[in-house]
Amino acid sequence: MSREGSLGLLVASRRCFPNKNSIIKQPFFKEEAMAQTLAEIRQEIDLLDQKMIRLLAERQKLVEAAGRLKPRQDAAAVAAPDRVAQIIRERRNQAAEVNLSPDLAEAVWRSMIEAFILLESKVNEQGES
Repeated sequence: MSREGSLGLLVASRRCFPNKNSIIKQPFFKEEAMAQTLAEIRQEIDLLDQKMIRLLAERQKLVEAAGRLKPRQDAAAVAAPDRVAQIIRERRNQAAEVNLSPDLAEAVWRSMIEAFILLESKVNEQGES
């Protein structure tokens, strides 16, 4: 992750959770409100992380396929700035619909997109998967 991506996540997290106790006062999911201990909360987070890893692996396969389909060594096609802007707008809207900070969602997606563009560039330039 770039320094800008890391900084973006930090800024977004401060906007989303200015008070370190705010996440406990306003749970995102009903299941979080049921958790009794820090260990239980961490266990739930670990389970969510496992699901997210599997989803990211699926996304990676699709990104690699897209990289193979785009014109070879076409950096503009890989970067697709119009598509990135569209994705960011959509994810911000989706985040707001479920009471997730749009700033946090944008920071996460920008970081993820940056990493996937690097991967897609390699696939596109070298024909690797």
